[in-house]
Amino acid sequence: MPRRLKLHLTAALPKLGWIASIPLRETDVTVLHGAAVEYGDDWVVEGVWDTPFEDGAFHESEAFFGSGLRLDGSNVVACTSTALTDRLFYYQTDDRVIVSNSLVVMLAISDCHLDLDHDYTDDYAVLLRGIWKQPHGFRVKPSTIDNFQQLHHGNLIVSGGTVSIGFRSRCHPIDSYEDYLERIRTTITRMRLNYQSAHRHTPMSAFTTLSTGYDSVAVSCLAKEAGVTECFATRPSNAHDEIENGMAIAEVLGFFARSLSKPSVAVTTDEAYFIASSLWGSELIFHDLAHHIETMCSAAVVFTGYHGDKVWDSHTNGHYLADDILRGDASGLNLSEIRLKSGFINLAIPFLFARSIRDIVRIAQSPQMDTWRLGNDDYDRPIPRRIAESAGVPRALFGQRKQMVMSYYNYPYNASLRQAFVTWLDTRFSAGSTKMRLYEIVDAIDWRLERRAATSGMAQWAIRVPRSIKRHLFGNHDLRHLMFKWAANQLADDLQQRLGPTAVDAIRR
Repeated sequence: MPRRLKLHLTAALPKLGWIASIPLRETDVTVLHGAAVEYGDDWVVEGVWDTPFEDGAFHESEAFFGSGLRLDGSNVVACTSTALTDRLFYYQTDDRVIVSNSLVVMLAISDCHLDLDHDYTDDYAVLLRGIWKQPHGFRVKPSTIDNFQQLHHGNLIVSGGTVSIGFRSRCHPIDSYEDYLERIRTTITRMRLNYQSAHRHTPMSAFTTLSTGYDSVAVSCLAKEAGVTECFATRPSNAHDEIENGMAIAEVLGFFARSLSKPSVAVTTDEAYFIASSLWGSELIFHDLAHHIETMCSAAVVFTGYHGDKVWDSHTNGHYLADDILRGDASGLNLSEIRLKSGFINLAIPFLFARSIRDIVRIAQSPQMDTWRLGNDDYDRPIPRRIAESAGVPRALFGQRKQMVMSYYNYPYNASLRQAFVTWLDTRFSAGSTKMRLYEIVDAIDWRLERRAATSGMAQWAIRVPRSIKRHLFGNHDLRHLMFKWAANQLADDLQQRLGPTAVDAIRR
């Protein structure tokens, strides 16, 4: 008998969350999924790709954003995004593979927790090491599960009782700027047809994000060509606010713009989903975007510029110039949990043809791009500048200096989350108010010393002193890392309660 999908709409799951139990022998595959996940007879997906939606051939697409699962003959193929902003988690037992697009969902169903005594830096750093040595382990407790595995930019294939990995894309020769731009435009046009398909059960809105950086401006110009009319843009709250002002660019491009607010105590308890995605900072600047999509849209696609810092920078060199996808940071991954709850797909456009980075950087360095080169030593991206200036964006409005939208902090902004975290710290580590205040003081000193060391060559021992003090205060734990573990574990516990034993047993039995 051929395999079949047994789909169960599960209201407790995030809108775009799903988890599947894949028996190693050829029997039915059980999938629990959220309300905005799409499905066909032999596939289930939360995503957008560059072929007709109704065919469900996302497992074969090099331009697939989101995640899904497909029955393909005798194979079961679980797919993750082309962009290294999302991943699959899975683990294998004697008779099945459990796979999900969410860390929180995997923890809840497996009855596991993040290990408070484990340093997850290496578990997350694998994102920066390329696509070839996958999968990568991800530590969990209890030890009855031999770690989760995490997969980026690939397909997890279960066939004939074995589990293997296939990758999403290949390296394409790219001759010129015109060739590259036409490939991207054609792909975006096809993706637009996909996300606007009348065959979808859930209509999708479309937005772009806009700041004064090269990448978001270029992507927004391409999104506008594809018919996107609304953006979320950064805007300072006052004359002394250092946040970028993307509103002027939005006006030039004719977008209806909604502003993004700096993190503050006004954020909702959804902040926990931003914290639970990564131990490296938070992209809480996108709280308003996520809240709007969750409350006002059935689902959405959001055009973003993640990874433009490598594929579009004319100074990219060394090991980055390989038939690989090597990131400089983990930005975008910080949205991997909140996007599932809110219901949006992260269309990180620079990941299209990213394995052809040698050709793309060669084009950026070529004489034909001299008109769009500023000559900056550390921030010169002629390809996105040409895209934006050709669309009518004045040169002075963007790409003048690097700015960040990441937030680094040790306690939640939301009052109820902050109180819950502080109470948890006190229970676990006897962390009274004096110890917490001392940590904040030493952390501020650490930050200032690190900035000085980057510019003045300060002795390394001076940097290590405050870090040693910080770790001693909380039993060799970094407070930011503890907040990440607390948020992920708490969300998983809450979800497990809402799911109840019936849903859990459907996957684990």
